[in-house]
Amino acid sequence: ASSNVRRSTLLAVGGALFASLAAVSVGCGDSGSGGTGGSGGSGGSKAAIACPDAPQVAGCTVAIAPSSDDYTAIETALNTEKAGSTVCLCPGTFAVSRELDLATEKITIRGAGAAPTDTIVDFATQTMGDKSVAVTAGDFTISNLWVKNSPGDGVDVTGVTGVTFKDMKVSWDAGS
Repeated sequence: ASSNVRRSTLLAVGGALFASLAAVSVGCGDSGSGGTGGSGGSGGSKAAIACPDAPQVAGCTVAIAPSSDDYTAIETALNTEKAGSTVCLCPGTFAVSRELDLATEKITIRGAGAAPTDTIVDFATQTMGDKSVAVTAGDFTISNLWVKNSPGDGVDVTGVTGVTFKDMKVSWDAGS
């Protein structure tokens, strides 16, 4: 579902939308390291994708797996990727302790699992921020994720247009 939001308007999606992706931003692509022929050639050292066999990893600019510091991993990816990038979260549960910020336009955040319930961004341990994800850049998409236990607004969208939420689940555990 796509909706436009006017400046100074707040969109709170079901109370919790998922955290940005972060650290250990592992770029998609092959892991070639050399070049071709003789004394150099072309080629670089792209990192391997964190979950190469995930069902929805094709087209990811970066893909990160759950780690001991999911906030940093996700936030780093969101802050370093350029417009047009797709940040993928590998299947599993991401425990996010702080509000995530998305301030780069034309970013897609996508769970790489087969279904939204395969990639969970859980804010149960969040200690900083009132929202789970604060978005101030337009033309973004968040898809194929499950956002859990936001302390307040799930995704807070301010002053932007081109907002797309697709195939998402938002919920709270009892008592959270």
